[in-house]
Amino acid sequence: MAILRPQASVSEDFVLSRNIKMASAIFLGLAASICIAYRMGAAGSEFRTAALAAASAICLIIGISLLTLAFLQGGMRLFHRLLSPRLGVAGRLAGINLQKNIGRNGVAVAAIFFSISLYVCSANVMHSLNVSAFDWIDAIVRADLLISSGHPMAGGGMPSIPMPASLAA
Repeated sequence: MAILRPQASVSEDFVLSRNIKMASAIFLGLAASICIAYRMGAAGSEFRTAALAAASAICLIIGISLLTLAFLQGGMRLFHRLLSPRLGVAGRLAGINLQKNIGRNGVAVAAIFFSISLYVCSANVMHSLNVSAFDWIDAIVRADLLISSGHPMAGGGMPSIPMPASLAA
């Protein structure tokens, strides 16, 4: 029955209210100011802690989540003006359905944004660990030539180049 109702279960006035937009702006501004303080702080200062970086990330996620419904509403206006006339009846129905259930769809869009940001963050951490490990190995192992068994895993996944027979002598 909730799907067939002409009114959405969440009032648009609430989700797009000025208070929600102001709260979003406050959280985004707080995240930006924490990032600036983190970047400006010295290496051992109280502004360079993992807790402060995590607080910035949490403020960013909350700010973007609160702004998602307004973003979705603006996207719907663009959709109705630019794409809906070109997509025919199916496009118009899709737009109307998205508009009708904007509260529920906003949660799904926020979850997608969050999962993309989590993926990018995880990829960044993995790349950083990879670079750090290879830099550490390069600093510890001082050699011009490394000879291995030729197995793909012996060289850390690097391609093996066969040694010429003339070099063996």
